[in-house]
Amino acid sequence: MMKPKHLKTKHSGFSLIEVLVALFLLSIVLLGVEEQMLKSLQSSQGALNQTIAVEQASGMASMMELFPTQYQNFLPGWNQDNQNLLPDGKGEIKVSGSDMSIQITWRSGSSQIWQCKSSRQSDISCIELLVIG
Repeated sequence: MMKPKHLKTKHSGFSLIEVLVALFLLSIVLLGVEEQMLKSLQSSQGALNQTIAVEQASGMASMMELFPTQYQNFLPGWNQDNQNLLPDGKGEIKVSGSDMSIQITWRSGSSQIWQCKSSRQSDISCIELLVIG
């Protein structure tokens, strides 16, 4: 006895719905990975900006130590470097008696780093180096 032809066929491969479900799940996983990569890149950029600010402050402290009466001559170039290297970078030197502080601020999108005595702003990061004379 022969079986009807429509009962004999065997299906092979995936159905369209199975493929769509697999693609949907894969896209959810990839979106999660992308979000983590973006957070990692933002964190890396924040760390790079902090490193640049520390190096800029340290460089100015060295200039102040080497040229205690002439360091003001280097301020325009130093501030230009701050602007070029950091987003909206700005440096300031405050003198209080024989002590000085070097403060560098930059726009970080969200305030990630704040090590200055002045009032905090929402999207500005700051680092301050005290030079005790």
